[in-house]
Amino acid sequence: MAKLRRVVVGADSSGSSPVSDSAVESQAFGGPGTPRIAVLWEERWTAAGWSSADPAQPYSPLPGADAVRFVELVLPAHDAPLPADAFDIPLHSTPTIDLLFVARGEAELVLDTGAVTLAAGDYLVMRGDVHGWRNVGPEECVLVAAMAGTG
Repeated sequence: MAKLRRVVVGADSSGSSPVSDSAVESQAFGGPGTPRIAVLWEERWTAAGWSSADPAQPYSPLPGADAVRFVELVLPAHDAPLPADAFDIPLHSTPTIDLLFVARGEAELVLDTGAVTLAAGDYLVMRGDVHGWRNVGPEECVLVAAMAGTG
């Protein structure tokens, strides 16, 4: 699995800004050749203010209603185009607002009303819609998103 470098800076109780520099590992949805996700960071809102947590412990794909999560999602390349009814990630909805950037490749965002092709450099704002993902390009597609839990 791919390891990503995560650098985190934040003021501590003394007012200084220590740096944390660590690796984050991607987790596959299934076996080899399936989509994978790396949860890069999560912040939760508590009565005392923001509280960071290592999002890999325990792992879940979505943030809670009180959290913001930063993720990288990788859709694998395919030897041949996927059939129209096949998905890398099937239709689903999430109780989140997602701010997404296509960092590499090309993917089709499939909605209940049709599909939209997104390519490297495109941005997407998604508000809890029913959606699925399909890699339609010749290389793996890398999506980076901040997800805010809404429910």
